[in-house]
Amino acid sequence: MKNVYNINGLKINVSNNQYEVCNSYLIKSKKEMKRIIENLKKNYPTYDISKCSTFVLVSEWASHNLCYKLNILRSRTKDANLNTGKKWYINILYILCGMLYW
Repeated sequence: MKNVYNINGLKINVSNNQYEVCNSYLIKSKKEMKRIIENLKKNYPTYDISKCSTFVLVSEWASHNLCYKLNILRSRTKDANLNTGKKWYINILYILCGMLYW
């Protein structure tokens, strides 16, 4: 079941294992990404996605933004699909790419 959450003009589809942030490239600030994710976690505390590390979710979002900024697969990277169940090495990749974005 998906819930739709709106914050700062962004539409975010929320399900048990995913936050889908539509037009996520519009948010460029790490602080703002963190605030939005923490707000989602507060509103959906029982969802599996809410148990994920805020740092990893922000890093994944930043990775999408980096790819969008570099014009890499823009149709796929304009939205950030933050989800659970990733392998540990994928999370590390997101963290490294996220660091490049800042």
